[in-house]
Amino acid sequence: MAAQGSATRGAAHSDATSPASDLSTDAFRGGIKADLLGALSEIKASGSFASFRPLVRPPDFGLIVDGVGPVSITNDLHEAQAKQMIAQAARAPYGKGSETIVDTAVRNTWELDPQQFRFLDNRWHNYVQTLCAQAALDLGINTTIRCEIYKMLIYEQGAMFKPHTDTEKIPGMFGTLVISLPSPHTGGDVVVKHCGEKKVFKTSQAEHSFICWYSDVTHEVLPVTSGYRWVLTYNLAIDTSVVPPSAALLRSNIHSLRHTLRRWLQDQSASEEHQALYHVLDHEYTQANIRLSSLKARDLAQVRALQEASNSVPFEIFLALLEKEERGNVEQDYSYDRGYGRRRYGGYYDDDDDEKEEEEDEGYHHITDVLDQRYTIKTLVDFEGRVVAENMSFEEEDLLEEDCFDDMEGEEEYEGFMGNWGPTATHWYRMAAVVIVPKVSVVDFLNCDQPSQLSHANVQSLISYWAYRSEHAAAPNNDIAMVERLCDRVWSRYLEPDRRRNGLPSLTGLTSLPGLPNPPFDGETVGNVLKAALHLQRYDLFERNASRHLGLLPTAFYTWAANSVHASNNDDNHVAQKFSLLEKGLSASILGYGSLTTQLLAVHNFTSVAHSIFPGPATSKSLMSVSAWARQTLKACLEERLPKPLTSKDGEALCGILLYFEDPTEFFSSSVTPIIRERRDVPAFYLGFLRSLKKDMVSQPKLSEKGPSTYRDVAKLFLSSVEFPALKVQPSEPDDARRFRQARNGGAAESGEQTIVTGIEIVAFLGYILNLDSGDLMASFASRFVEQASKLPSTSFSLWIPVFLSLIRMLVKREISLETPMYQQLFTKFFHALLNNFVKRQPSKDASLSRPGVPCRCADCTHLNQFLSSATQRVGRFPVAKKRRQHLHNQIDRHRIDCTHETERVGSPQTLIVTKANKQNEQARRNWKIRFEWAHKVLGDIDQAQLLQLLGQEYSAITQMKHLIVDTEPQSTARASSTSLAGTKRKNPTVID
Repeated sequence: MAAQGSATRGAAHSDATSPASDLSTDAFRGGIKADLLGALSEIKASGSFASFRPLVRPPDFGLIVDGVGPVSITNDLHEAQAKQMIAQAARAPYGKGSETIVDTAVRNTWELDPQQFRFLDNRWHNYVQTLCAQAALDLGINTTIRCEIYKMLIYEQGAMFKPHTDTEKIPGMFGTLVISLPSPHTGGDVVVKHCGEKKVFKTSQAEHSFICWYSDVTHEVLPVTSGYRWVLTYNLAIDTSVVPPSAALLRSNIHSLRHTLRRWLQDQSASEEHQALYHVLDHEYTQANIRLSSLKARDLAQVRALQEASNSVPFEIFLALLEKEERGNVEQDYSYDRGYGRRRYGGYYDDDDDEKEEEEDEGYHHITDVLDQRYTIKTLVDFEGRVVAENMSFEEEDLLEEDCFDDMEGEEEYEGFMGNWGPTATHWYRMAAVVIVPKVSVVDFLNCDQPSQLSHANVQSLISYWAYRSEHAAAPNNDIAMVERLCDRVWSRYLEPDRRRNGLPSLTGLTSLPGLPNPPFDGETVGNVLKAALHLQRYDLFERNASRHLGLLPTAFYTWAANSVHASNNDDNHVAQKFSLLEKGLSASILGYGSLTTQLLAVHNFTSVAHSIFPGPATSKSLMSVSAWARQTLKACLEERLPKPLTSKDGEALCGILLYFEDPTEFFSSSVTPIIRERRDVPAFYLGFLRSLKKDMVSQPKLSEKGPSTYRDVAKLFLSSVEFPALKVQPSEPDDARRFRQARNGGAAESGEQTIVTGIEIVAFLGYILNLDSGDLMASFASRFVEQASKLPSTSFSLWIPVFLSLIRMLVKREISLETPMYQQLFTKFFHALLNNFVKRQPSKDASLSRPGVPCRCADCTHLNQFLSSATQRVGRFPVAKKRRQHLHNQIDRHRIDCTHETERVGSPQTLIVTKANKQNEQARRNWKIRFEWAHKVLGDIDQAQLLQLLGQEYSAITQMKHLIVDTEPQSTARASSTSLAGTKRKNPTVID
């Protein structure tokens, strides 16, 4: 018995014993909620929410105020200088909703910006840092804080500031420091309130002092009754990436907390009743700053205590923003009976920022009859602030602090009297909390076993959360199993039904397919899953999910993967063996991308790291394996996943792919040419490839000898397949519009833009083939262009005009005769196409009153069509009701009938008056004249002697363009054009169509 008693006492004494220890099985003193709240209440912070310290008079640090001059801070402020500073100051504003306004009934004080004053003595900075250190001690922060000057404030008689809180004005801001400078005054007390506690600081009773408080502490400045209250305000901030060590935690006894948690696990009724419990934090936090490193004072101490306890008791600790939504009937407010509105209430103002502010009227409507209540976790995060889930419901009974939402005024949505229903209001109340969840309940708490009930955002957040935990786990655990289950269930839910309906195979080798829903998570989430799988050597999980990213996986993942293979082991055999375990999954993931560019980048990211850190020379086992894998994967990309359409970027990427092979040109001939030979959608791809090949022939020894031969072969493929009229041309649009589209697309070109062919590319291509051989490629170009020139669309000449002007210069530079029949035929065909397809024949002046009809066959439109077809009637009158007039109006506008219409508002029904016009014909003739003159200027930019050689007998017909002119009115212009072409050159005008 003695031995048993000793063992029992020893187990009870140890904080690290199992949940079956004696203390952990003691009955609750007041229930789990009361006991846990009591245990947390025992954990105290070392500091206070606000502090006041009198100081001795400071030395004179050389304060200079613009417009005033030197102002002593050693002696009391003189009234004359106070008035001089006020003359330089501005009324201090405060935030009201989205506005920053000045209202002396709310805030009555003067402010100077930091640019208006300075301290000449550098010791002032050290002095303020000393005060910051004292403030940190008073607030219970035992790490370095920094401060930033905000304002100089002067409170004259009657000046005050109503209750308000501060918001974050600089990154990491957590509080405010106010230094009161020597200036006799009465009144002006500072009242601070937080969590039911109130402090009053009397700056009038100290010659020099400072006050500090946390940002969410409500504070006000009472009216100054005499003299001037003169202060400097500083924003206090901390590095939020570092969690400050908690001296409070070191002093706190968490023995009671640990054993209360153990009792919760052992008490079946408590475990069944509460899946999680919520402890409300003292301070306010936002979605942007709720994380462990941002917690303040006692909040930090209590959460750190829970974190410490969870190391030995199986609990998960989260942080959360909670919301209570309450809807119900309210008393009729006749002063606000305006139907519908949404306002935020609460007794707070803020200087310069959008803050909650107290309404001066009695606009807040207290709910008299509650119709509905809802409790929601708006945001659930881990200690680093990573979102775990959003918009989850919770039970009011799980709050440790009963009625914690009572006596709060939050955001309101009010709906006034609506017929048979009286006025109603909806209120929202929000606060921060720490969430305590037994590990055995986490899966149910987060709804992980019911992915069909999860939102798209929560699916991503939960998978990322479990994957992050797995990635940082020391050994395989249930976390990676949860990642696996979630991924499998989610992919099955999102993709499998659609694939079955479309007769598609099951989930293997997934790529993005039309008609399938958006992927259930983004590329970063997939990356987290793959990292976790590799970290825990779950290569089966890695392979299964590697191909599921639908092209969203960031290519930086492959840099990480290469580093993970090498890790800390420098043995070649070990690295080669480890690489062999994941190469299949790597290949599958790379095949999941939709472009050669991205596939090549992924391979490059892995191989470049491998060649820099893997052990041994290039002939080592591990590097030989990597090289073989890269070639095999890239070849599979070409054979199995070649995108459609191929883009210019894909052409550049193909050139990069060739460099992975010992004989790039042989690989291209044997493996690439058969794949792309029959593709007709690839002109941009060909030109992109040829551009890169030309560059690499200079810089890459592998291509220097056989590269020109490959260039010639690809050029022949291009010229044998290209359809010049079908080339995708850059649309004519302002540069600002194009920049806007790219900015909307994250700075990248839209996918359609990557298939556009530019004049610069064609000019570069023509220039190189002129240098490359004796002319067979150029002859192929000329022959194919001549054959297709008559089919060139009018929109393509913005591409071809610069090309042909550049070609003239290239021919002259190379001393190639412009009278060569091939070039004469080429340029003649081109300029005839320009005139016939772009300028076109002049529209005749239309004097006819006959107009095409509308397709509608209703009675009104039948009468309209009779009027429109008449060759003698110019004005038609249609006395019909409003809806019928609107119908006729819409028909005329929709089908672009050349008529005007207006309503004669006389009589009943009123009359729609339709008048035939010639605006469309007149506009067509004006547009033609613009095109005619533009073509004349284009031709005039060319040296006429050169143009005469190129066009030969067609010179006059093309330059005078008489065959395009219908009437005699513009012939003087045409004659002037033909005689002025030999004159001075003019700037090429903008294409107008």
